[in-house]
Amino acid sequence: MRYFMVLFLGISLNMAAQFNDAQTAFLNGQYDKTLSLIEGDESPAALLLKADVLHKMERLEEALEMYNLAENASTNDPNLFLNRGICLSTLGYTTAAEDDLLQFHLLEPNNPKVHYYLAVVDYLDENLREALFHINEALKLEDGYMEAHYLKGAVFVAQNKMISAKEAFEYCLQINPQNSRTLLNLGITMVESYEFAEAIETFDEAMKKDESLIAEALYYRGLANNGLHLKEEACADWNEAVKAGDKYANELVTQVCIKGKKPSRKQRKTIASF
Repeated sequence: MRYFMVLFLGISLNMAAQFNDAQTAFLNGQYDKTLSLIEGDESPAALLLKADVLHKMERLEEALEMYNLAENASTNDPNLFLNRGICLSTLGYTTAAEDDLLQFHLLEPNNPKVHYYLAVVDYLDENLREALFHINEALKLEDGYMEAHYLKGAVFVAQNKMISAKEAFEYCLQINPQNSRTLLNLGITMVESYEFAEAIETFDEAMKKDESLIAEALYYRGLANNGLHLKEEACADWNEAVKAGDKYANELVTQVCIKGKKPSRKQRKTIASF
């Protein structure tokens, strides 16, 4: 009997050590290593960690399934509700996301993250006044919360308050001058404010910093060129944007470059990852 007790204790200690190593690997961004270290571990904490890893790897449906397994295993970690809420909002399940986030808010009402992500849900659902409320609540708790300032700018764009939006994005760039998506959105506010030449310079800078923004930046640079009555340059931008995979630019090629009409465009939502 004593032998089995010692053996069991040894196995438990080994699993605990592996779990600690997995947490360290997760914090270091070593997601494959994290999963390998807790393979076969079905404890609530391990299931939640697996869900968080899958979430970070953008395997969102798998992450959601793992969060549900962690809940069924009776995890008592409140981060389940926060992280699953974020996952659900990314997948577009905003009602379920709000339910989880409100549950997390009951447990940790002074956590600025919950207000930020509730604002994200409201922004996605076009409840812009509610989004601003939660953004301001987040900023009361953490004034330098860049994500909240960024989302505030996005909400102002959706409300067509371009001066306020521009100020919000400029403040974000003071916090983090290297964030290229903030730079892109600053350029968008310039287009909407008829500052076309300045917008073109801003889009060029954003594309140099981040190739993943090229398609979207070309779309907006085309609008800026069109605003300067440089139709040939605008059409060249939109055609390049189509080649780069932008799903909105083709409509402008048809409207402006082929049919000669004025450009109409759909509101494009923007949420950045930090």
